[in-house]
Amino acid sequence: MAEISKQKFMNTLLEAGIQVSYEIGMPVAICESKDDMPGMLRRVKELAKKIDYNESLGVKCV
Repeated sequence: MAEISKQKFMNTLLEAGIQVSYEIGMPVAICESKDDMPGMLRRVKELAKKIDYNESLGVKCV
């Protein structure tokens, strides 16, 4: 199983329509409000699992 790079994971998030930034050495998905965070975290984890991404990730609201 090949290791997926953080950049490729960020591209996957962008392709899924998720805003993303790179902070403190990890991809961070951005959501609009704290109420959206649980759903966004679930969605991000599903995408990570789908492409076998096993490195750090984060979710924050603006």
